[in-house]
Amino acid sequence: MSGQLRADLGGGMWKSEQRFRPALTMDLLGSLAPLGIRQPASYGSCYHALAESVPKVTHTINNIFAWWPGGPWQEAKATGTFLGKHYRYDLCSAYRWAATLGLPDTKTFRVWKSHKDPRSVNGLWVVALHQTDANRVPALLAGPGPVVVSSEDLRLYDITPARIYRGVTWSESLPGDFVEKTLAQLPCAKQSGRAYWGRWITRDRLTCRTANNEWSLPNFATNFVWGFLIIARVRARVWQVSKQALHVYVDEVIVPHEIETGGNIGDWHLKETYEHGVDVRGTGWLGTTSGATIMHTGHPHSQRLVS
Repeated sequence: MSGQLRADLGGGMWKSEQRFRPALTMDLLGSLAPLGIRQPASYGSCYHALAESVPKVTHTINNIFAWWPGGPWQEAKATGTFLGKHYRYDLCSAYRWAATLGLPDTKTFRVWKSHKDPRSVNGLWVVALHQTDANRVPALLAGPGPVVVSSEDLRLYDITPARIYRGVTWSESLPGDFVEKTLAQLPCAKQSGRAYWGRWITRDRLTCRTANNEWSLPNFATNFVWGFLIIARVRARVWQVSKQALHVYVDEVIVPHEIETGGNIGDWHLKETYEHGVDVRGTGWLGTTSGATIMHTGHPHSQRLVS
């Protein structure tokens, strides 16, 4: 939220700090100013202040995917008490890593009403999947009804759509460091690396108010192809280690076995180890067998993990 005061009230442009998590500091503002970034609205806006501009995506293309709620994978794949040693892993800078696989060049977008082999190209598709494929994909993609999948998804999950409603393909991609080279200039690269992609999928309109008028503007930066492709890549990365997972939450899993870890973006990182097992009550609601809370998302605090 931004506001410009009248001259008789002191004047100047003022912005809310509420969208900065962790909180904005004067030291950070001082480091951003020499880069030409003054009064940023969020860590994401720090990235966009420096990022190379690309051709805007047309309303026609965005509207193909605008109905899709999308979102990351969040699922309790099994509920109950599970004894024995379990591990909680998360991906290092998952959404930042997703961009390093290459973002589509918007100049090469092409719209399709159907396609004989969507797995053979690079694209994003609105499809219906066969019911027999439901167990091969993350729950969000299992339907019912149309879902949005990438060609990368179709190849990884080894599925062929029962029907294609619409799709967008691209013949070229931007360099893998397209996002990284901008983040490397920022003193808040880690925070901006989490938030840079949100602008591409936000549906909120910009509301403008003056003393005498009010109007709204659409998000001119909308790029559902980029946004949903980034989410799909993180979802797919998690799926690759989820065969025995008890719980999946965005970019982390709880599994009864070890996963290879590393220190680079996109590598798995061991977050916690539970020597005596875990108790899974539901999605976002789990703890240790001794009653200590691991996660308690979306459930009233009055509910206790242990009965």
